[in-house]
Amino acid sequence: MPAAKPAKSKKIDRTALARELLGYEKKLFEDLARMSEIKSLLKGDANGENYKITVKGLGEVKVSAPRDKVCTGVTPELAVDKFLALAKGERTALIKSGVVVEAEQWKSAYYGSVTAELF
Repeated sequence: MPAAKPAKSKKIDRTALARELLGYEKKLFEDLARMSEIKSLLKGDANGENYKITVKGLGEVKVSAPRDKVCTGVTPELAVDKFLALAKGERTALIKSGVVVEAEQWKSAYYGSVTAELF
C-alpha cells in the first residue's frame, strides 16, 4: 500500500489575522485601563479594611486594603562580590563547610512570542 500523502496546509491570511489581533488588543487595552481604574477606586475606598462584594450569579470581588511595608526580621545574605574576591581555597572551605551553598541557575524555556503594537 502506498504511503499516505500529507495533507496540504491551508495558507493563512497573515494580514487579516494581524488586523483581527490588533482589534482585540485595542479593545483589551481599553478594558484593562478601565479595570485598573475600578480596582484603584475600590482599594482607595477600603479605609484600612479588607472587604468582599458578591454579585449574585456573576462572581465575587475581594478587596485587600493597602498596607505600609513592615520589616519582619533579618536573614543572612551572601555578599557575592566579596565571596568571589576570596582566594579559591577560602571559597572552597566555605562551600565544604556548608556556609555557602552553590545552587544551579536555570533559564526558563522560551516558546516564542507574538507582539502587537497599537498606533
